[in-house]
Amino acid sequence: MDPQPISFTTSFTVEWGDCDPARIVFYPHYFYWFDTAFQHWLRCAGLSQASLTERYGVVGTPILEAHAKFLVASTDGDRLLAEARIDKFGPKRFRIDYKLMRGQQLLVEGWEVRAWVAKVGDRLRSLPIPAEFGSALANVSTDEVRPVRVGHDRPHW
Repeated sequence: MDPQPISFTTSFTVEWGDCDPARIVFYPHYFYWFDTAFQHWLRCAGLSQASLTERYGVVGTPILEAHAKFLVASTDGDRLLAEARIDKFGPKRFRIDYKLMRGQQLLVEGWEVRAWVAKVGDRLRSLPIPAEFGSALANVSTDEVRPVRVGHDRPHW
Protein backbone atom coordinates (compact mmCIF):
# COMPACT_ATOMS: atom_id res chain seq x y z
CA MET A 1 0.00 0.00 0.00
CA ASP A 2 1.04 3.60 -0.53
CA PRO A 3 2.85 4.93 2.57
CA GLN A 4 1.54 8.46 1.94
CA PRO A 5 -1.40 9.53 4.11
CA ILE A 6 -4.66 9.98 2.23
CA SER A 7 -7.63 12.10 3.26
CA PHE A 8 -11.16 13.08 2.40
CA THR A 9 -13.36 15.97 3.52
CA THR A 10 -17.13 16.28 3.50
CA SER A 11 -19.61 18.61 5.19
CA PHE A 12 -23.13 18.47 6.55
CA THR A 13 -25.56 20.44 8.68
CA VAL A 14 -26.61 19.34 12.17
CA GLU A 15 -30.38 18.90 12.19
CA TRP A 16 -32.81 19.44 15.07
CA GLY A 17 -33.41 15.67 15.33
CA ASP A 18 -29.68 15.08 15.93
CA CYS A 19 -29.90 16.89 19.25
CA ASP A 20 -30.94 15.82 22.73
CA PRO A 21 -33.24 17.79 25.10
CA ALA A 22 -30.26 20.00 26.05
CA ARG A 23 -30.15 21.03 22.34
CA ILE A 24 -26.67 19.57 21.82
CA VAL A 25 -25.82 16.69 19.50
CA PHE A 26 -26.57 13.30 21.06
CA TYR A 27 -23.16 11.61 21.12
CA PRO A 28 -23.96 8.44 19.03
CA HIS A 29 -24.52 10.72 16.04
CA TYR A 30 -20.80 11.49 15.94
CA PHE A 31 -20.03 7.81 15.35
CA TYR A 32 -22.71 7.77 12.65
CA TRP A 33 -21.07 10.80 11.02
CA PHE A 34 -17.65 9.11 11.14
CA ASP A 35 -19.12 6.14 9.27
CA THR A 36 -21.03 8.39 6.88
CA ALA A 37 -17.83 10.27 5.98
CA PHE A 38 -16.12 6.96 5.17
CA GLN A 39 -19.08 5.67 3.13
CA HIS A 40 -19.20 8.97 1.22
CA TRP A 41 -15.44 8.67 0.54
CA LEU A 42 -16.06 5.20 -0.88
CA ARG A 43 -18.83 6.53 -3.14
CA CYS A 44 -16.65 9.38 -4.40
CA ALA A 45 -14.04 6.73 -5.27
CA GLY A 46 -16.66 4.83 -7.27
CA LEU A 47 -17.06 2.19 -4.56
CA SER A 48 -19.60 1.12 -1.95
CA GLN A 49 -19.83 -1.68 0.58
CA ALA A 50 -21.97 -3.56 -1.99
CA SER A 51 -19.43 -3.06 -4.78
CA LEU A 52 -16.66 -4.35 -2.49
CA THR A 53 -18.67 -7.56 -2.18
CA GLU A 54 -19.18 -7.78 -5.94
CA ARG A 55 -15.60 -6.90 -6.88
CA TYR A 56 -13.58 -8.56 -4.10
CA GLY A 57 -15.93 -11.05 -2.46
CA VAL A 58 -15.68 -9.36 0.93
CA VAL A 59 -18.64 -8.81 3.23
CA GLY A 60 -17.41 -5.30 3.88
CA THR A 61 -15.12 -3.34 6.13
CA PRO A 62 -16.50 -3.94 9.63
CA ILE A 63 -15.37 -1.78 12.52
CA LEU A 64 -13.13 -3.55 15.03
CA GLU A 65 -12.52 -0.53 17.27
CA ALA A 66 -13.99 2.96 17.57
CA HIS A 67 -13.10 5.92 19.76
CA ALA A 68 -14.18 9.54 20.09
CA LYS A 69 -13.04 12.48 22.19
CA PHE A 70 -15.73 15.15 22.58
CA LEU A 71 -14.17 18.59 22.95
CA VAL A 72 -16.90 21.14 22.17
CA ALA A 73 -20.65 20.68 21.78
CA SER A 74 -22.49 21.34 18.54
CA THR A 75 -26.15 22.11 17.99
CA ASP A 76 -28.97 22.42 15.48
CA GLY A 77 -27.96 24.42 12.41
CA ASP A 78 -24.20 24.04 12.84
CA ARG A 79 -22.38 23.40 9.58
CA LEU A 80 -19.75 20.75 10.27
CA LEU A 81 -16.73 19.72 8.27
CA ALA A 82 -15.73 16.05 8.57
CA GLU A 83 -12.14 15.19 7.75
CA ALA A 84 -11.20 11.51 7.38
CA ARG A 85 -7.56 10.44 7.08
CA ILE A 86 -5.79 7.12 6.60
CA ASP A 87 -2.08 7.28 7.40
CA LYS A 88 -1.32 3.73 6.36
CA PHE A 89 -2.94 0.43 5.53
CA GLY A 90 -1.99 -2.69 7.44
CA PRO A 91 -2.05 -6.05 5.72
CA LYS A 92 -5.66 -6.79 6.75
CA ARG A 93 -6.90 -3.68 8.54
CA PHE A 94 -6.70 0.08 8.41
CA ARG A 95 -7.33 2.96 10.77
CA ILE A 96 -9.31 6.06 9.82
CA ASP A 97 -8.76 9.18 11.93
CA TYR A 98 -11.58 11.72 12.01
CA LYS A 99 -11.91 15.38 12.90
CA LEU A 100 -15.26 17.16 13.05
CA MET A 101 -14.88 20.93 12.82
CA ARG A 102 -17.14 23.97 13.01
CA GLY A 103 -15.18 26.51 11.03
CA GLN A 104 -11.65 26.30 12.45
CA GLN A 105 -12.84 24.93 15.82
CA LEU A 106 -12.21 21.25 16.51
CA LEU A 107 -15.33 19.73 18.09
CA VAL A 108 -14.71 15.98 18.04
CA GLU A 109 -11.80 13.79 17.09
CA GLY A 110 -11.85 10.05 16.86
CA TRP A 111 -10.91 6.96 14.95
CA GLU A 112 -12.11 3.61 13.67
CA VAL A 113 -10.13 0.47 12.91
CA ARG A 114 -11.69 -1.44 10.04
CA ALA A 115 -10.85 -4.87 8.64
CA TRP A 116 -11.09 -6.36 5.16
CA VAL A 117 -13.39 -9.32 5.84
CA ALA A 118 -14.76 -12.16 3.72
CA LYS A 119 -16.85 -15.20 4.48
CA VAL A 120 -14.65 -18.28 4.12
CA GLY A 121 -16.73 -21.41 4.53
CA ASP A 122 -19.00 -20.73 7.47
CA ARG A 123 -16.67 -18.22 9.17
CA LEU A 124 -15.70 -14.60 8.73
CA ARG A 125 -11.98 -14.07 8.13
CA SER A 126 -9.85 -11.02 7.59
CA LEU A 127 -7.99 -11.09 4.28
CA PRO A 128 -5.20 -8.98 2.76
CA ILE A 129 -6.38 -5.58 1.53
CA PRO A 130 -5.85 -5.19 -2.24
CA ALA A 131 -3.52 -2.30 -3.11
CA GLU A 132 -6.07 -1.02 -5.62
CA PHE A 133 -8.52 -0.29 -2.76
CA GLY A 134 -6.13 2.21 -1.19
CA SER A 135 -5.31 3.61 -4.62
CA ALA A 136 -9.00 4.18 -5.36
CA LEU A 137 -9.42 6.15 -2.12
CA ALA A 138 -6.19 8.07 -2.77
CA ASN A 139 -7.40 9.10 -6.23
CA VAL A 140 -10.33 11.06 -4.81
CA SER A 141 -9.39 14.73 -5.08
CA THR A 142 -8.93 16.47 -1.74
CA ASP A 143 -9.21 19.90 -3.35
CA GLU A 144 -12.93 20.20 -2.70
CA VAL A 145 -15.36 19.58 0.12
CA ARG A 146 -18.13 17.21 -0.90
CA PRO A 147 -21.33 18.01 1.00
CA VAL A 148 -23.50 15.09 2.00
CA ARG A 149 -26.99 14.93 3.47
CA VAL A 150 -26.55 12.49 6.31
CA GLY A 151 -29.64 10.49 7.06
CA HIS A 152 -32.02 13.31 6.23
CA ASP A 153 -32.97 12.50 2.67
CA ARG A 154 -36.04 10.50 3.64
CA PRO A 155 -39.47 12.01 4.28
CA HIS A 156 -40.23 12.95 7.90
CA TRP A 157 -43.98 12.32 7.97
